[in-house]
Amino acid sequence: MLFLNISLPQIILEINGETKIIENKKTEETIPKILFEYFEKYNFKNITIINGPGSFTALRIGSLSINILNFLKNYNLNLFSIDKITLYKYLFEKNFLPGKGIIYIGQKKKALLYDFENDFSENIFIDNLEQKNLFTDFGLNSKNINILKINLQNQKLNINFENNNILVSPKEITKPEKTIQPNYLIQPNISYPSN
Repeated sequence: MLFLNISLPQIILEINGETKIIENKKTEETIPKILFEYFEKYNFKNITIINGPGSFTALRIGSLSINILNFLKNYNLNLFSIDKITLYKYLFEKNFLPGKGIIYIGQKKKALLYDFENDFSENIFIDNLEQKNLFTDFGLNSKNINILKINLQNQKLNINFENNNILVSPKEITKPEKTIQPNYLIQPNISYPSN
C-alpha cells in the first residue's frame, strides 16, 4: 500500500518503509514523477490518501496524479481517501485525541481551530498561540501544543500523539473510490485576465 498525505506543508509519500518528503514549492514536478517511479518499483494496488484540507496546489496535483495513474491502470487501483477533519473526529471519538486541534489549511499565517466535541471551527492566526490541551498536524512554535504524526505501518495508518500510537485500517474509516476529489476547505481564488 502507498500512503500519500497531500494535506500538510510538506507532502509525504510512503511505501514499504521508504519515505519521501516533498516541499510544496516543488509539487508540480515532483509528485507525478515519484508516484510513477514508486508504481514501477512496487506495483502497488492500494493507495491511502489524506486529501485535505491543505495547500491548493498540493491537493490539486496530488489528486490529479493519482487519478491519472488509476486511469492508466484501467481503474484497477483501490483508492482510499479521507480528509483530515473526518480522520481527527474519528480519533477524538476513540479518545485518542483531545477535543480541540489546530489544523493546517494551506495558509502561512492562518489555521483552523477545530472543536471536535462541539463540531465547531474557526479560522485563527497562528502567531503566539499558547492554548493548552490542543494538538496540531504541523509544526508550530509553541511548547504547549503537541504534534500529531501519521505514517504507514503494516498496511495501516500509524498515528502517533504524545508518545501513544494507534493503528487504523483505511477500510475502517473509508471505502475504495474510483477517483480522488481534493478537499478544499478554502476554495481556490482563480482569476482570469479581463479583455
